[in-house]
Amino acid sequence: MKKEEIRIATFSLPWFFWVAVAVAMLGAVKLSGRGMNPDQQFSLVLYFSILELIYLLIYKYSLRYIRPDYNFFNELPFYLCNISTIVAVLAAASRNQLLMAYCTSIGFLGAVLAYLMPDGPNVNQKFFSWQALGFYGYHSMLIASSLSFFVLGLYVPVYGDALRVTVLTVLIIMAVHLVNLLMIRTGLNPASNFIFTVRPDNAVLAWFYKLIPVQLWYLVPVSVPLYALCLLDFLILRLFIR
Repeated sequence: MKKEEIRIATFSLPWFFWVAVAVAMLGAVKLSGRGMNPDQQFSLVLYFSILELIYLLIYKYSLRYIRPDYNFFNELPFYLCNISTIVAVLAAASRNQLLMAYCTSIGFLGAVLAYLMPDGPNVNQKFFSWQALGFYGYHSMLIASSLSFFVLGLYVPVYGDALRVTVLTVLIIMAVHLVNLLMIRTGLNPASNFIFTVRPDNAVLAWFYKLIPVQLWYLVPVSVPLYALCLLDFLILRLFIR
């Protein structure tokens, strides 16, 4: 098979290659932080998160040269993964427990969902393409930065944080919906749909939209499985501690 024909489908060998890259990055953070004191470890996560943010900016900016449908206002940092990158920087700088909990749960889960259910332009993407390098490379870094607080022992998952993180996420989604409305009504981005508050983007969200056919509010039931996923995430991570 010619290299230009190799594509990344979920659970294919090229897909598992990027999974391995994410694991390797997390392992590199773990090894790099070994022997460091907490101050140095927080600095390590901060520098890595800043590098990730720079990588994200380069990736997003470069889309103008490889995507005919490029719209600058579609690349604003109002997706959960992009928000999680910014939160990782803030969490490492402030050492705030809620922000670290957000990264460890929402940041990690968001990156995993991006791997499992890539958005339209990244579905069946060519393995040897800048689009794939940008999308999967970035989300690999996000997995590493999100879990770095845990693997370095800087944050120990607390079950009570799962509810706080869920509430914070709901508030973020509500704020993002206001951004969507602003973009649409001003004409800056008529297709604005950050975090899918305006309309569903996959079969699961479409099912919720059938239950509550109202923008934003159709996502309210999603908070229940989101809370459950955060709890499950913390449970699994605490088992690693034991």
